[in-house]
This record gives sequence, structure tokens and C-alpha cells, in this order.
Amino acid sequence: MTTQDILPLVPATLPVVVLDCLLRSLTHTNPTRRRSALVLFVLLLILSSRSLFSLHARLNPPIVTQPSPYDLEDSLARTYVPSAPTAQQQANHARLSSLISFRKSAYSHTRFTRSALRGDGSPVVGVTAVVLHWKRRRGLELVLRHIARYPFIREIIVWNNRPGVDLTKEDFPILPPPDSTLPPASLRIVNSPSNVHDAGKHLACSMATYSHCYFNDDDWLNVYMDTTYSKYLECCAGQGVTGGSEGGRISSNTLPIIHLEHRRWRFANPDIDLHTGFTWLGTGSFAPRSLSTRFLTQQSVSPVPLSRGQSLTVDMFFSLWANTYPEQMPNELVAVDVEGGEVGWSRGEGVDQWAVVYSNIRTALRTLSLTLSLSTTSSSHPLTPHPFPLAPPPAESLTRAPCANDACLFVTSLTPFPGPEELAESYAETRAGEWERRGWFARGKGDEEAGEFERVMRRLGVERQSGRDERSVFDPLARGWSVKEHEARFNALGAGGGGGRVGFPDEQWWVRNGSWHLAVDGRGTETCWESFRPPEADDHFGLTLVTPRVVKDLTLTGSLDLANVVGWEDVTSGSESWEVFCVRGDGTGGWEPRSLLSAPRIVPLDASTLSVTISLEPILTPTTYALENEGNIEVDEEGREVAIRKIKLHRAPPRPRLARSSFALLSSTSLIAMLARTAIALTAALAATGAHAQSASSLLNGLSSQCTSAATSLLGSDFASCSQLSGLLSVVTASGSVVDPINNWLGSVCSASNCSTAAIQNATSVIDNGCSSELSSGQAIVTTARAVVANFNAVKEGICLQYSSNSTFCITSLLQNVQSATGQQISLSTLTSLSASTLQSIPSSSVCTDCAHGLVTKLGSALSNGTSSSTESSVFGAISSYCGSSFADGQVPSTLKEASSSNSSSSGNSAVDSKSLSGAVSLGAGSWKAAGAALAGVAGLVALA
Repeated sequence: MTTQDILPLVPATLPVVVLDCLLRSLTHTNPTRRRSALVLFVLLLILSSRSLFSLHARLNPPIVTQPSPYDLEDSLARTYVPSAPTAQQQANHARLSSLISFRKSAYSHTRFTRSALRGDGSPVVGVTAVVLHWKRRRGLELVLRHIARYPFIREIIVWNNRPGVDLTKEDFPILPPPDSTLPPASLRIVNSPSNVHDAGKHLACSMATYSHCYFNDDDWLNVYMDTTYSKYLECCAGQGVTGGSEGGRISSNTLPIIHLEHRRWRFANPDIDLHTGFTWLGTGSFAPRSLSTRFLTQQSVSPVPLSRGQSLTVDMFFSLWANTYPEQMPNELVAVDVEGGEVGWSRGEGVDQWAVVYSNIRTALRTLSLTLSLSTTSSSHPLTPHPFPLAPPPAESLTRAPCANDACLFVTSLTPFPGPEELAESYAETRAGEWERRGWFARGKGDEEAGEFERVMRRLGVERQSGRDERSVFDPLARGWSVKEHEARFNALGAGGGGGRVGFPDEQWWVRNGSWHLAVDGRGTETCWESFRPPEADDHFGLTLVTPRVVKDLTLTGSLDLANVVGWEDVTSGSESWEVFCVRGDGTGGWEPRSLLSAPRIVPLDASTLSVTISLEPILTPTTYALENEGNIEVDEEGREVAIRKIKLHRAPPRPRLARSSFALLSSTSLIAMLARTAIALTAALAATGAHAQSASSLLNGLSSQCTSAATSLLGSDFASCSQLSGLLSVVTASGSVVDPINNWLGSVCSASNCSTAAIQNATSVIDNGCSSELSSGQAIVTTARAVVANFNAVKEGICLQYSSNSTFCITSLLQNVQSATGQQISLSTLTSLSASTLQSIPSSSVCTDCAHGLVTKLGSALSNGTSSSTESSVFGAISSYCGSSFADGQVPSTLKEASSSNSSSSGNSAVDSKSLSGAVSLGAGSWKAAGAALAGVAGLVALA
């Protein structure tokens, strides 16, 4: 086939024609034509390439990377322009500046020199302060000025989280502590290229020069620096093992309402050695540097890595991963609101902050639980035991709150909070996660996180701890479990702790009454701390002083039972009295009991509150002098008085009672109520009891507020002093037998001087004026109390009768006989409700004694012009028929003596006119129907007088 035959078969299309023309031109004999063809060919190639690239771009559009929220946050921070502060914020700045200028540390600056801190025996430590900063420049300046005034702050690191705005040391002049030769604290500033949030705290602390860090954000002012530091030294600077050899715990401040929240955020599972709690750091917290460096390691070895958002909010992980309970002190924090513009949480708007908190706490607990499970199931696992500690935490510190003046700390064993172990029964009854599934509280979002942790455990080849399958325990890895469920379990304990279970205080009571700082907030009786439960034996409260000082007098303001303070040597005090203990400034000797120089001085403040001032015998350090050939000689009586560091009032434990003389100290016995119903209880101890009375409280029913106030005013009168009125508290509030409290009071009143005529007249006038309505209506307790007060010196002659042979008080002897004869303890309630049948069962031999004879003679004369003639005759007639006619002869048997002091300012019944007792207390046979009953009634009357 020829070429001519083939060509007709080739498609005659335009591209072929163009290509043929191009080839012909490239091979043409004319050079110009060849060059033109070559240029055209190159151009064709370029156009084709561009077409292909354009097509590829259309088919594969470029991916535009969106900025992350963190990039946007940094961008906004760079462009942020602060607004001018408002008038209120300017006023806040002036107020805080003034507050700072008046704050000064009580610690001596000489203890914080470089050489002193390097000493092995130094009781104090140098601290690096870490201040987190974002946008609050004016707040940062205030915080730096404040913390630099304290000598233990030897270094300051400012972590600047605001990118694009670099700070320099020249921006913040640091002054030395006031009245100090110390140099200023060194200042270091770290300008972070991005906002790393709370992670900056631990990055900065890990860079610290000193082994202890203090954390403070730029929006809070901790005005309790000395006390926070003192508590840290005492409980947390190195005591207690929390993993590793250095040990230590977090000690922080917070608001009372937040402290209540954090008490619910405590968790325990002894099966895996989990015992941890939560606290914020930014409001003023101390912690060992080792905790921050360990925390960085914990993040790198965590079996479930933290997300970027979680790694920035590490405050919510730090305290929980310490696996120990942090120490917190509730107080009224001082906010630093001095900035104009938006300077709130740096996570930006539209973020549910509490949702982040709850979610991160659950993640932190799940990670901790998983890691501890790995540690307990495999002894060869690399996480055993460090960096997640397993050792149990030390006992909770009893140092509870700072004093308002930052010079002392309130200490008490009384706490309203149950420990996390109290929820063991709750988790045993209902497994973790069941509350949400059963709809017992609002459901949260799905729990995909639990599945992720389960996959990690399967990947690691670790079975869940067998204990979880055998019994229910606190298990944050359970599906559906949440922190809110844990809170709900605490709340379910109830304020009353019914069913034998411990209770949990509600928010309103805690903030208004229960927070420990209320005891030392400097507001007097405007605010008072109230214990959640009555004090028991060995409970205590007191103060720890920042610096030791000599304490000679101590004034307490509180409920009525505080009047029952005694010296340690008062061996007759009851199991519910208060004793004073101290610790010397140097700590030697431990808790030492203190003696009182005199009886407590009591001043009533209102119906339920009084002030008690006690004078303490000094503790002396013996002086020494040298004698040749004899060495050093100690002279105790010429010693120097010792300063003390701690002082407390301690509830006396049970101890056997010993006999006491009539010149014993002021009685102190059963005082179980934290708040007595009213101060009229003090005067109620002077009252006789009607046949209808059933208890001590029934004596007080129906009294007007005017009468209550009048009785309260008697507590500070001369009559209260000469009649030892405060000693009757132990009788009125006694929970058991009143025989010993009565005997104690008799010893006090009979050794005191008689009351002056003026004192009796004034006291009687108080009752007449304040309780006129009760007197006119014949109210039993008031009319009888008035009669006893008006005739007190004569009554005293009767109640102070003793057996000459053994100095036993007649009142005590008679009550003991009645107690033995009736077979029941003579409490205040039984004394006021002895029935006729019970009294008639008492044999005459038990009551018809020489003491009874003397009492009838003395008291019959003392109260004769206060009792109607019919009542008097019926009483003495019944006594004569029951005990014999000699009992009405008006004589005192020779076997008796009077223990009353001879230093009499007045005597007899001439002080005031007595009013009739007719109708007030029925002493006749018609009421008691037996002479024995009448005699016992007289004893009861005088015993309460």
C-alpha cells in the first residue's frame, strides 16, 4: 500500500493540521520560518501547562487553617487596650494602698538573712513568690507591693501571660521589708509568648531559687500573710509524707462558702490508697517546690495524656494529683478590683467555667484512680510509687483560721465536717454512677470519657481492681459517676446526722455561724463562731500566736458555759469544765496546765452571752547564779516570766472527785449546753420549785424579756460577787446529780464575806423593778428568788451549817441521804419533781438528823417574814409530828457549826422588807402531805438558793 493510500485514512482534524504545520515549519529550509515555529511551540507548551495547573487548582482547592481559640485569645490580648478605672475602682485602689501601708510582718527580719536560712536548724524557710499576671497591671503592682513587705518572701517571679506586652523589672520597684536591714526580694519576670494560664504557676515554681513557693494571682490580696506562713511551717512545709523524701502539703486560703464546697471535694478509696482533695491556689497558698516539679513529671507519665485545655487549667489537677488533703483556712478574702475594662477569666466569653471545673476534677480523679490501680496491681510498674504518692496523709491540722489582725490563729478540735471516709456506707449502699442512672439528680452529658479510660486499661492489660467487683467503693472510673453525685452524697448526710450518721452543715449555717474565722474576726459579739455539736471531753479551742508573748490576762466572750473555767489543780472540777493550757514560746515542755490567780471575772453582755476574764499565774524561767565550788544555782522565785506561743481551753476529761474544804475554789461542773436558754438561768438557781415543776427549763417558762434582762444585770453586780452567783451555773445546767455542784458552790459562798446591805438592797430593787409583773402574779421562781435575795445573809447562816466532826455541809448530807433513800440520782429535774409518794417513802431516820434540825431552826427564822403564818405553822407542825417536837424548839444542835465567814458586812433580815411567799410555793401539808416531804422541800429550796 502506498503513502497516498494511507493518508486518506488519517482524521483530518485541526490539531493534526496544526501539528503538521508546526513540524513542517520546524524542519523548513527557511531559518526565519523555523525560528517562528520554535517560538510558537514554546508558547504552546506554556499555555498548556498553565491550563493544567489551573485545572488542578480547581479540582483541589487549598485548605485554609482556622486560628485556634488560644491563638484568638493571644491575638485579643495583644490588641487589648484597658479602659479607665471607674470612680469605685479608684476608691478601691486608694483603700487597698492604705491597707498595704499598715500591714507589717511580726517575724524578725534577722531570721531570713542568707546565713540564717542556710542553717540546718532554722525553724523558718525562705520562700519564692509566684505571681500570675494577665491584664491586671494595677492589681499586679498592689500585690507586689504587699508581698514584698514580708521578710520570708526572698524572691518574686512574675509569670506574664499576656503576649505582646513584655514587662521588665524596672516597671516594678521592690522595696525592702519595713524596718528591716534585709535587701529587697529579688524580682524575676518571665514574659510568656502565649497565655499558658495556670501552667505558668508550676513552670515558674520549678524555676524557683528557694524550696518553697507562695502562689498569688493578681486579683486577690492575702492580708493574712504571717498567719498563712505560720500554719504552713507548722503543718505543711515538710511534715507528712506525700511521696518522695521531701514531702509537704498545700496550705491555702479561701472564702467560707468555697471552703464548704471544697470539703465536699474530698475523696477516699483505701483499696488503692486514694485520699485526696481539691483547693485553689491563686488566693494565697504555700506549697513545696517539689510538688510543682513532680507535677510536671506527672503530666508526662500520665496514662491518659491531658488535652491542651486541661494542661492550661492545671490548678484543677495539681492538688488532686498530690494525693493528700490540702489545708485550707476560711476567711474574708480581699478582692483587687481596680482595673477598667474586661479583665475576667482569660478563657474568654461563652465558656461555662463551672462545667470546666467539674469536668477537669472528674478527669483528674479518674487519672489518679487509674494510675494508683496500676501501681497497686503491678509492683514492677514504673509509676510505683513515684510520682503519684501512695502514703497516707497526716492528720488534719487543728489550726483553723487567721485572726483579723494577722497576729494569731484560731485553733479548735471542734469541726462540723465529716471526712470522705464517712461516704463509704453511701457508696456501699448505692454504687458509684447509680445516682445519675436512677435519676436522683439532674443528668449530665454523656460519659464518653469513661469508655476512653476503659480502653486504656485494656490496652495496658490491667484488670480493674478486684475489690471493686466484690463491694462498692468510691470509684470515679464508673460510668455515669460525676463530682456532683459525690456532692449530693455529702448533702444527703443531713444537717442533723440522723440515724446515727454524721451530718454535714448547710451553707447558710456555715457562712453565718460555723466558719471558724468568725471567732477571731475582730467584730466582737456582732459575729460569733458556733460549734456544730456540744463539746466533749478533750475538745478544745484556743490561739496560736505568730510570735510568742507574755499572757497574763485572757478575756473570753461567748456562751454561758464559758464561766466554768478552772485552774488545773482544782481536783473537784467536773468532766465538763474548761482548763487552761499553754505552750512555751520555744516549744519546750509541750502543753502545760495553768493555774488561775483568782476566780474568773464574769460580765453579762446579753441574755445568752457573757465575758469572762481570767488571770493566769505566770510561768517562770529560773534564773541562775554561780557560787564558787558549788556550781550554778537555780532560783525559781526570781525567774523571768516566760512568753507563750499557744494557749487553749481544754474540756476536762472524766476524773474522780476528791473531798474539798469549805475554802475551795469556785465550783466548776456540768455545763453541757453551748448556749444556755437565757441568762435568767443564773438567777433561777436562787429559786425554790413549785410542786408542778418538771425540769430546770420549766422554771424559766413565762418570764418576760424585761425580767430576763433584769436577772442578767445581776451577774455584774456586787451581790453576784458576794453570793458567788456564777457558781450556780453548774447547778442549773448539771446533766447529772446536783449534789456535787451544790457542795462546790457551798464551799465558795460560805468562805466569802457576807453581802453588804447596799448590795442586797440593789439586787432586790433590780428584781422588784424588772420582774414586777411576775411578782404581782405570784410567779413561783421570781417570788422565791426575791425572798432568798432579800434575806440572803440569814439564809447563808443556814446553808453554811456543817457537822463539826467532818465539816460536811448539812445541805450536802441531807441530799445524799435523800438520794440513797429514794434510790435515784438527785438531778435538778428530779429535785424539782419529787412526788409525794416518793417523799413519803423516805424513812424518818434518813431526814430527821441534827443537820435537819439545824436547818429548820435557821431557815425557819430566816424566811419567817416571807411566809404566811398559815403556811409556817403547817410546815413546823408537820415537822414536829414527823421528827419530834425538839425540831421546832428554835435551837441548833451542838454537833453543828457554821462555816460562814465571820467577815460580815450585814446580818439578819433587816436589809429589805420581805414579801409574802403565800401562793408562790406551797410548803404546807396539803401539798406534800407529810413532814418528810416538807423537810425535803426546804432542803431543795436552800440547795438551789
